[in-house]
Amino acid sequence: MSIDGPSAEVHDMCRGYKGSFEKMKNAVKYLHEQGIRVQAIITLTKLNASYLYETMKFIKSLGITSASMMLLATVGGASEQLCLDFNEWTDLLLKLSIDKQEGKLPIELRIVPTGESRCPWELYLPLKNSGRTDLMSHWIPENSVLSFEDTAFGCTSGKTSMAIDGYGNVYGCSLMVSMDGLSAGNINDDPIKEIWNRSQVFNDFRKLTYDQVQGPCSDCDDLSKCMAGCRACAYSLTGLTNGSDLRCPSAKG
Repeated sequence: MSIDGPSAEVHDMCRGYKGSFEKMKNAVKYLHEQGIRVQAIITLTKLNASYLYETMKFIKSLGITSASMMLLATVGGASEQLCLDFNEWTDLLLKLSIDKQEGKLPIELRIVPTGESRCPWELYLPLKNSGRTDLMSHWIPENSVLSFEDTAFGCTSGKTSMAIDGYGNVYGCSLMVSMDGLSAGNINDDPIKEIWNRSQVFNDFRKLTYDQVQGPCSDCDDLSKCMAGCRACAYSLTGLTNGSDLRCPSAKG
């Protein structure tokens, strides 16, 4: 359940329409009455970052014990102007990490980066700049196993994940939905197994290695750790499946 703020003012602003806060609360109440466990997901932007701790406390008050959080992905109608300032994110991540280490967070919080490497830039770069990469293990287990080759892009699209929209169009992940150039096919035209095995889009993703990345990521010292960030965000910002994830401050220069 998307919960982006502790009040109607903040949540509705983030969701884009009035009344979404009340609808969300009613939905959570109904699901709990039916015995269905609910987890929250928070999309962090400039609009709600200052309310994060209040939002976690509000989530707890709804009887929800865990939440996932991700930084805004620049896909669909999301504006890059709403992405949280990197320095502000660095300060917030450091506080979250220390509080998580000390068991002080109101709920169980998981940060979901858009890239699936062991060192996604959203987590690694702020902690590296703060001299606290030791805190990475609180977000990504040190013994985590990648589901793809060590030289591949940090992206599971077409490898271990896919998404299907309401019209039957198949994509590598939910962030790619609505990007026509990344559609792998349609289940109304072909069986899903055939799309998975034979799609040119998926097979191209499986062959990509990060030494093929174009743009500023190509000569970054952290490329082998970050694995070039999110393919959906890179494509939306550059038009290239092997483009650079320009949300990263290292890519911005």
